[in-house]
Amino acid sequence: AHAPDAIVLDIGLPDIDGWEVIRRIKADDRLAGVPVFFASIIDDPEAGMALGANDYFVKPVDPARLLRALASAIATRPTPRVLVVDHDDAVRQAIEDGLRAGGADVVACADGREGLAMSRLGEFDLIVCDMQSPEVDGFSLLAAIEREPATRHTPVLGQRGRAQPEH
Repeated sequence: AHAPDAIVLDIGLPDIDGWEVIRRIKADDRLAGVPVFFASIIDDPEAGMALGANDYFVKPVDPARLLRALASAIATRPTPRVLVVDHDDAVRQAIEDGLRAGGADVVACADGREGLAMSRLGEFDLIVCDMQSPEVDGFSLLAAIEREPATRHTPVLGQRGRAQPEH
């Protein structure tokens, strides 16, 4: 219904597992070409890749690595614009670096209030936000984005905790 540019999929879902979801995605002509990334506690990348996943991440997922993969997958479009909202300078920088390495145009800010203002000003293909920010947290930011006609269809990737850049 939303014509996504990429899908991040868990295996342990209620009612229908991720294995069946990817089978249905790949069988649907409208979705077959959409990149799918598994993020799960189930460590079976061979099965995920055999079903057509672009990559497989075992939780806990390194946010910078996931964001690089997502940015790379959507890089075929005009340069994707991504808003990164995170109060932790090191985490924000790691996410920015990963996205830029994947070819994204990144706009970053340190708090949810500023993130909401920026989301209203520019068209973003993705918003990455820290769900545990002080003042305006990611949940409040997400609710505000959903209420705004200009931003309600922008995908949001929430993350919590510290990004661990790859070495």
